[in-house]
Amino acid sequence: MNKLLHYLLISMALSLYGCGGGSGDSESGGTQGNGSPEQTEPPSKAFTATLYDQDTGQPIEGAFYFIHTRVFEDGRHHMADDVRYGGKDSEYYRQTIGTTDINGSINTDDIIRGDYSFKLSAEGYLPIYWRSKDNYFDDSWSVWLTPALTDVSADNAYYDFYNYLEDNPVGYGYATARLDGFLIYETLTENEGMITPSEDIRNFIKVRYDKLIQELQQDVTELTIWHVANMGVIIKEGDTVIGIDLDMRYFSVLDHKLFNEIDYFFATHEHNDHFNTDVAIIAQEFGKPYHLPAAMKDGFDEAEWDNHNSLMIQDAVGVNSGDVLDLGGGWQVKVKEASHTSDVTNLTYFITSPSGVTILHTGDGMVSRAVGSDNDWFPAEYKNLDFVFTAIWQPELEKVYSDSTPRAFIPLHIMELGHDSYDRYKFSSLSSFSHPERIMLLYYGDKITASDLNPL
Repeated sequence: MNKLLHYLLISMALSLYGCGGGSGDSESGGTQGNGSPEQTEPPSKAFTATLYDQDTGQPIEGAFYFIHTRVFEDGRHHMADDVRYGGKDSEYYRQTIGTTDINGSINTDDIIRGDYSFKLSAEGYLPIYWRSKDNYFDDSWSVWLTPALTDVSADNAYYDFYNYLEDNPVGYGYATARLDGFLIYETLTENEGMITPSEDIRNFIKVRYDKLIQELQQDVTELTIWHVANMGVIIKEGDTVIGIDLDMRYFSVLDHKLFNEIDYFFATHEHNDHFNTDVAIIAQEFGKPYHLPAAMKDGFDEAEWDNHNSLMIQDAVGVNSGDVLDLGGGWQVKVKEASHTSDVTNLTYFITSPSGVTILHTGDGMVSRAVGSDNDWFPAEYKNLDFVFTAIWQPELEKVYSDSTPRAFIPLHIMELGHDSYDRYKFSSLSSFSHPERIMLLYYGDKITASDLNPL
């Protein structure tokens, strides 16, 4: 393995999941001799990269890339607490988006030598998404992409689970054939590790994602919903597509094909398994409105989310509890607050489609913390819904169900990787839920339609 490839692989493992380390860079220190910050904007720099097939060494043409670099007002690169709160985020940032040329090359003269996000995806390859808050963006890279498999082979650890999903479509109930598959997955992911995904699961997810994209690009005859990791959902009816809580942080498969299809993006709150600055920026680069709690545009509340930056989302659409959004064509979104933690604003989205299908996405909101809640957070119009999406760890899971009485109750965050605590996301925690006949179990890439619903 050459030294550059070795360095890049280590950098990916360290920086992609927030573990990156780095040293100072005298070129971009950005402080005056007396230690006070300079207020001048750092100069743009040129950057080149060439993408290669890891097996053949051939350059990769037409790969989608997104590069986002930033540096802080005091010259520091990392997102320290004292430059996060109250909107004191990065003063200076650059982003560029495009596809590699015939030589597999990226050429731009508009980056800053500082913190970075680097997203690459190419047809037929496993995507990468590198982020660092301490390492610095060098001037030139060679990047080697791993060819992706087109199917999940028998030697893949997730082969049995994949077949359970393929052979047992989404349906109602906890005690179904699909249950056996989920229990297999639960065991596998306990061994998978919380932070760095194996190549087996990356290939498995890529196959599921490619299938989702193919289905999304086709015409639909009724309202259709896909699940995309964590609490992400994609809703389509007619020619309109809505995406909620889409995050590319862990499996990093979201690419330009998805951004081309989605018309409206929504985020329920600032936590980066629901919101991702880079997703917001790419959506806006594609001319798609990105909706989020208006308070996020004034700053973020928790230092845990170290790749967020309020200055970079000023063009997003800020929404507040009580807002009613008319998206046109018969689509309506009602916004209601239900906090996740005492410090973080979480908005729920109650969506009515042109055909009258009703969908509630609670994000991580807990009804006991809802604004104006008197133990009956759900108004009359929020009852007898078609679909309700909520978090599996929701301490009031039974209450969310009984107050909304939906035709389909869909817990998400199931067996989610990338968190430091796994037990509360376990699928098996649903075994005591009192209404298994209303539960639908979804995994990444699964699809459900309005005709899948049973009568109330």
